[in-house]
Amino acid sequence: RLARRPNQYITTDQLLRDVWDGGLRSPDTIRSAVRHLRERLCDAGMQELAAAIQGHGGRYGLILNHDG
Repeated sequence: RLARRPNQYITTDQLLRDVWDGGLRSPDTIRSAVRHLRERLCDAGMQELAAAIQGHGGRYGLILNHDG
């Protein structure tokens, strides 16, 4: 979901709707999924991509462009 809109942050509510079909989940679900994804990317030798998945203020994004 994050890769569809790189360099944009997506709210946790939107991620819960889009990825988990709005099911009964908490924001902890997203934190856990992001942590797991980062770990798997690092294990696969993709540390830079893992670092590009950023969270801030209840939003997450795949931030590839650091120019602003």
